[in-house]
Amino acid sequence: MKRCSHLKLLSANCRLAPGRSDTEAAAGQWQDYFGVRSEGSELVFTNSRLKFVPGVTGQPEGLDSITIEVTGKERYDHMLDLAKQDGIYDNGCVIMLGVKWYFVLKEGGGESTRSKL
Repeated sequence: MKRCSHLKLLSANCRLAPGRSDTEAAAGQWQDYFGVRSEGSELVFTNSRLKFVPGVTGQPEGLDSITIEVTGKERYDHMLDLAKQDGIYDNGCVIMLGVKWYFVLKEGGGESTRSKL
């Protein structure tokens, strides 16, 4: 755990099945499963959020994106440089396993800021 202490899961987005758009109903259903509160289309956990987004024709339901906070600009820059070298960085995010991974920088004890390169 100490090796990855500079990383923190902030949120994940789950896409509904094609043609499904009632994200609040989905959040309400999963609220009961997890026993956490929902706010609109999001489930609010202690340290992260799970948001439901409408289905898209031609795309499967399931995990759409993940947002990870990275502490320290040097680590943040290094991660994105490696992703670019490997050809998996595209339009502001890293694409792995068909999932968009967004990384946001947290410097020291300050607030997170999403940076686009």
